[in-house]
Amino acid sequence: MIDSTYQYQLQKYRGMRTRHECPECEKAGKFTRYIDTVTGELLPDKYGKCERLDNCGYHLNPYKDGYHLGLSTNATMQVSVKPERGPIYLPKTIYERSLKGYQHNTFTKYLIKLFGANKASELVQRFFIGNSSYWKGATVFWIIMPDGKIAGGQVILFDEHGHTMKTKKSDGSIYRHNSWVHTALIRKYKNERKPVPQWLKDYSEHSNKSPVPFGLPQIYLEPDKPVAVVESAKTAIIASGYVPQFNWLAIGGASYLNSVYRIKPLEGKDIILFPDKGQYKAWSQKARDYDHLANFKVSDLLERMNADDGSDLVDYLVRIDHRDFIENK
Repeated sequence: MIDSTYQYQLQKYRGMRTRHECPECEKAGKFTRYIDTVTGELLPDKYGKCERLDNCGYHLNPYKDGYHLGLSTNATMQVSVKPERGPIYLPKTIYERSLKGYQHNTFTKYLIKLFGANKASELVQRFFIGNSSYWKGATVFWIIMPDGKIAGGQVILFDEHGHTMKTKKSDGSIYRHNSWVHTALIRKYKNERKPVPQWLKDYSEHSNKSPVPFGLPQIYLEPDKPVAVVESAKTAIIASGYVPQFNWLAIGGASYLNSVYRIKPLEGKDIILFPDKGQYKAWSQKARDYDHLANFKVSDLLERMNADDGSDLVDYLVRIDHRDFIENK
């Protein structure tokens, strides 16, 4: 007789520490992971369910893709596995069209305020920053593969102080101006009452929009530099202006620090992680999990500072003129 209790179950709620960042929509605290009820260990990051059913709907069940095969089970099962799709990328023409209109870009204006026009231009080119008409003045942070293919692009509208723009909706909730290129494209087609192209539907439904760190091309241009990893693209870019001795990359969050999606391209590198305030333990655990792939160090700089949880490295850096910082470092 087969025990009807599943070995792998969604983790029970035990406070926000048991809710994670969704690997699809990247919303923090919205993702419930699967746990092995026998060992008490969490399954790999990709297995879980996003609670944003209408806006995301991501759900990967370990019993659906064969993860459970060969593990603890007394049942003889036949699993139908669909052929694996190859990676789907965005056309380069979309990326190329974004490389104009910087005079309207609120983030590049902020970079000019911090560093001056010449340094800001260097950073725009170094990180392949683009522009989007999704919101007037919006920025695109392109996710670029090692072979130059365009995996995806995050679209963010910043205010004049370099913060993500937020607006209050009629129901009192806060809307963050943070989206993705494919979402903007689909909205454009629908607003113009045009059919959404099949390639865009396929990309939207089946692609991995962010399979590698933001800023990855740097490690091929300057392979001898050590790597510094932060959470957001904005932080990586600004930190590069202050501490150019590193190749600064953005990983998205602790849940993305894994060998499958993000760390593999950095194999063998010297890497220092700069977690946001309150995330030191989570990032330190990831560093221990993957210390066989790279030489990790984890900075506790923000933990030692009198800062609010969620504060990042930029909150510390922008208090200092970048020229004084470089001279006195």
